[in-house]
Amino acid sequence: MFDKNSSLISNKEIEIIKNYTDKVQDTTENIKGVNDLNITIENVKKNYKNLEKKRDKLYYSNKEKDQMEWVRCMNNIKNRAEETVINELIYV
Repeated sequence: MFDKNSSLISNKEIEIIKNYTDKVQDTTENIKGVNDLNITIENVKKNYKNLEKKRDKLYYSNKEKDQMEWVRCMNNIKNRAEETVINELIYV
């Protein structure tokens, strides 16, 4: 095989280039994985903040009016938060 200057490239050099290419590809995949994880973490944070806001609103508005409805809402929020953690963080 020849390079751009028409010089002969040895098999050892070809193997070095292949290894380097593989390492670059592995690094690129790792970076993509880390970026995906960071995006997922940000989404979980946003969902958590939204759930906190809903929880606080429900807590103060419904607890005294209808305690059973309040308990159902709190359980719903808790279950959604757990589902988000399981789906977004554990099984990513």
